[in-house]
Amino acid sequence: MIFRQLVLIIDDGYNFPDNVPLQDEVLHALRALEYPYVSSLDSKWFAAPASMHSWPSLLGVLHWLVELGKAS
Repeated sequence: MIFRQLVLIIDDGYNFPDNVPLQDEVLHALRALEYPYVSSLDSKWFAAPASMHSWPSLLGVLHWLVELGKAS
């Protein structure tokens, strides 16, 4: 929900489809927002976001979204 709220702050017209898995939608939204490191993210990381190998990258995504939201 935090991810969705941050994306909607940046682009209030962004549509999150109900029938798309969260991990696919996150990657699609990040591509649409031109996140510079989207190719380094693995969709499997969203199943266990607090795991030791995925947490730093996913926290970086949230930080980037917060900074982008502050700038817009």
